[in-house]
Amino acid sequence: MGILGLKFLFTEWRIGIGDKKLNRYTARPIPDPFGTAMTLNGKQRHYLRSLAHHRKPAVTIGDAGLTEAVMQEIEVALGHHELLKIKVRAERDERHDMVARICDQTGAEPVQEIGQMAVIYRPAPQPHIRLP
Repeated sequence: MGILGLKFLFTEWRIGIGDKKLNRYTARPIPDPFGTAMTLNGKQRHYLRSLAHHRKPAVTIGDAGLTEAVMQEIEVALGHHELLKIKVRAERDERHDMVARICDQTGAEPVQEIGQMAVIYRPAPQPHIRLP
């Protein structure tokens, strides 16, 4: 991306200077919403969404929330499948926070969040899925 790169985040432009991301209007740092180093472009996200469409959720997060056992199950499933569909049974704000925590702790990239379904992707050391 170089020293000065532009990246679109929701409805604001982000200007990257070194490691700092600045809001174009206020020149204040914008935190990375998912805390991930890997980024997927639109074509890759579209491809991964098409692969995930026919899959059933491999993990369901229920009333107990994001427990250590659930995190271990997500790690195992990501190691085996790379692309994971998760059903998150929680309120809207909590769902987004849970997916962000999952991506932060596992090093995965969020692909899609619609309603109670979330799709995340983490390439394996020997990837099975070839991105375009």
